[in-house]
Amino acid sequence: MSWQDTKCTIQFVHTHYTYTQKKGGEHKVSKLKQLRTKANLSQFELAVRVGVTPKYIGFLENDERTPSLAVAKRIADYFELTVDEIFLP
Repeated sequence: MSWQDTKCTIQFVHTHYTYTQKKGGEHKVSKLKQLRTKANLSQFELAVRVGVTPKYIGFLENDERTPSLAVAKRIADYFELTVDEIFLP
């Protein structure tokens, strides 16, 4: 695998692991936030359960950060879903 292959993979993950979409000025609620609120969890409670900060959960919900695969997997495992079910559009 060349360095360029790795760069493409990183771009692919960044492009496809989005949490919110803005279309026509509308703001769609992220799947992560939907799952968290349905489970009656605060950002703090989810953060503690998956080993990140509450601020980081907020960043993920507002599409301001892309999680590492490890964090995405911990979140998916917590909700008993696949990474794709939560993070792919």
